[in-house]
Amino acid sequence: MTVIGVNAIWEYQEVTNETPADPGALTVPAAGWTAGGVAPFGTGDPPAGGAAAIETAWTPATALWIRRNVVLNGLEQLVLRGRVENACYVFFDGSYVGAYNPSNAQLVSTPEWVIAIPGSLGTAGTHEVALLCTDEEGAENPGSNVYISVEGDYAPALIPFQPRAPVQETLSWLTDVQTAKDGSETRSQRRIKARQMLKFIYPVQGDDMRRAFNMAYGRKSSQWSIPVWTQAQHIGAVASGLFTITAEPDYSDFREGEYALLWQSPTQHQLLVVADLGGSSITFYNLTDEYTDAWIMPVRQGFLPGNVNKRLTGYRAEHEMTFQVEDNIALSVSAPTQFLSEDIYYDETLMSGNDTTDDIIGQLDLQDEELGIVAYYAPWLHSKVARSHRQIAEGPAEAWALRQWLYRRAGRYRGFWQPSFEADLHWLNTSTITTTLDVKPDDYQAYATDRTHIAVETTSGWLPRTITNVEAISDTVLRLTLDTSLATDPADIKRICWLGFKRLNTDNVELSWPGAGLCEMEVRLLEIDP
Repeated sequence: MTVIGVNAIWEYQEVTNETPADPGALTVPAAGWTAGGVAPFGTGDPPAGGAAAIETAWTPATALWIRRNVVLNGLEQLVLRGRVENACYVFFDGSYVGAYNPSNAQLVSTPEWVIAIPGSLGTAGTHEVALLCTDEEGAENPGSNVYISVEGDYAPALIPFQPRAPVQETLSWLTDVQTAKDGSETRSQRRIKARQMLKFIYPVQGDDMRRAFNMAYGRKSSQWSIPVWTQAQHIGAVASGLFTITAEPDYSDFREGEYALLWQSPTQHQLLVVADLGGSSITFYNLTDEYTDAWIMPVRQGFLPGNVNKRLTGYRAEHEMTFQVEDNIALSVSAPTQFLSEDIYYDETLMSGNDTTDDIIGQLDLQDEELGIVAYYAPWLHSKVARSHRQIAEGPAEAWALRQWLYRRAGRYRGFWQPSFEADLHWLNTSTITTTLDVKPDDYQAYATDRTHIAVETTSGWLPRTITNVEAISDTVLRLTLDTSLATDPADIKRICWLGFKRLNTDNVELSWPGAGLCEMEVRLLEIDP
């Protein structure tokens, strides 16, 4: 049941339009109220994007107080949200609990706002919710718009227990791959936002066993708030009151106007709303309890499409819960270094155990009429090579870079150049190499002249090049002409690798988070062009 509907009835009064220097020092008026104001309040047309129509007039260039009582069950956290032009300051039982656009900077739109009422304040019983809504200062134009809408409901259920490692994360894209007879591909991206799944295993014992079961049983098919434990940051002590914490928002999925979890234990935690993200800080406009050793992490919204698996021994239980995130975003990633107008990366593949495995794939069609003669056809222009690509990211920065790499790939959609990281060509030059590279033949001219791209690793970095001509100088020397000079001394070369154009061979990528800030990924790559 909705606690406050969009067309709820409020008491209201207009006052002088002033931006409060200290909202916490304001007092909700005791008198001067007019009853029967149906929300939303405003002047002009309602905001675009499906906002509710204005029901009660609010004069531009004034400030508006509104208040009403709510009855809470004391079991779940109340969350207020709405649309506002230009700013609003929220009070709960007379105490200031947060604001949207507290500086009252002029807005060019009517954005959504969200304020979470601390659970310690929202006890069972009747409470007063009041808002001071302001127009931007200096807005003397009688044609300017003002608008405020308010809705209130309980926050989705949240599992307050810390999961054990490893946490499993799955990102799933959807690519339409059409392969021509000659093996060439046309790929189209069908899903812009990856589907995100998070699998947690929560170990509980004692009283927490009962709490975990009751939550899973009663809210199995409801929406959940999902703490993203893989991006939790330790922040230590937090004082009560309004606060800005030191954290690294650049390497995690904190979002302005959405939830975060301040957590110390299964019994001491608070769902907050992010007000502002700085370069090394996160600001919240909520009152909090005092914390001595807290963690902060983003919170996503989602559901449990599968069953909850409970394993128990009688004195200890583990609840396995796999959430599907509903508010994942299409992470925008800028283009990296380019080669032939495509992405190129030099991140070397880690072995799976003591080795790695390549599959050399070709298309061989067989025509057998079962009369004795069998015909074979090889329609592909060249073979393809598949290899497992394994990476381990250490710490938030590397883990975020790996996530950006995956979003840039978008599953099987976007290809990239990558060296084989093998010593594929043995160079024979003794003086500075320009556009002529002499190598051992190694049957290249007989079997592999379709491989026309190389990556030369030198002491100062990688040099990608295209082979434009092949000439046998002798039985022991093959001369390759390159499109661009290497300008490199042979002594500075570490290895020369084949350079292949590759893509992920799957749209589903699994990340494993074993703890200690590590993130592991292993995915199969398919070289589609040499």
